Amino acid sequence: MHSNWGGSRAVKVGATIHVAGLMGVKDDGTLVSDVNLARQVDAVYANLKAALAEFGASLSNVVSETVFVTDIEQPYVMELVGRAYAQQPSAPARTICQVDKLLLPNAMIAVSCIATLEA
Repeated sequence: MHSNWGGSRAVKVGATIHVAGLMGVKDDGTLVSDVNLARQVDAVYANLKAALAEFGASLSNVVSETVFVTDIEQPYVMELVGRAYAQQPSAPARTICQVDKLLLPNAMIAVSCIATLEA
């Protein structure tokens, strides 16, 4: 599936799935909330799950994740990100970094990941 911004949200090469930096957007490409980080995080992971499902994968297949936030000192940012994997046997290797801004104004988080379908 191609995004409104000219690239694919995810691609599969062999048994590896590369998911682009997804934000907390609705189907129409607008943010779920301009001010609520928790709602954006929930939407990011819903979008991530959907992108993985296109290739028969789920969060349990994610081996590496990069999280971009606009305010790393936002209370509970680590907890909000971590809860996406609460039902998984283990969390992926994760890098969290602060960026000046993301593609959409008021976006507070974007997540990219690598997943594998290999056993």
